[in-house]
Amino acid sequence: MTTDIPPTVARFFDPLAIEANRAGRLAPSQAARLRRTVILRVVGYLVSGSLAFMLYLARADATGPVGFAMGVVVLAALAVALLVLKVLPPLVDLRGGRVERIEGSGTKMTWTGTGSLSARYGLVLCDRRFEVSRGLYESLSADASVVLYCLPRTGQLLTLEARPA
Repeated sequence: MTTDIPPTVARFFDPLAIEANRAGRLAPSQAARLRRTVILRVVGYLVSGSLAFMLYLARADATGPVGFAMGVVVLAALAVALLVLKVLPPLVDLRGGRVERIEGSGTKMTWTGTGSLSARYGLVLCDRRFEVSRGLYESLSADASVVLYCLPRTGQLLTLEARPA
């Protein structure tokens, strides 16, 4: 393991993960976190879908058999769409175990979501926006020169190294 990890970055990222990312692969701790995220997403979608289906069944008596069948088809289509859009991409990233490296001068930015009062912090690098923690955001210079490691399909930020300007 090399020791050239700047202290400002080491505070936010595991040095072993940075080493694994430099080698172009996921660290075991990152793979475990990604696995947990996927499992929690699936459980959340199952619970939400079950509740929606139960609410639909409670009203299905009034719609008759055709309305019931249409509702089941719509709910099934929504379930497939969620699976394809939100669950499969991180699973493909996890299975591949590959990490993408992006290097350049990043621009710091903040934004708020629609109806949200709290700010979100990010870094724009090579026309891609990456969300970062407030602490990491504040530790980077305005036009930071960075090496960023992310997942290829989802673009999720894994680690980041600030380079001297």
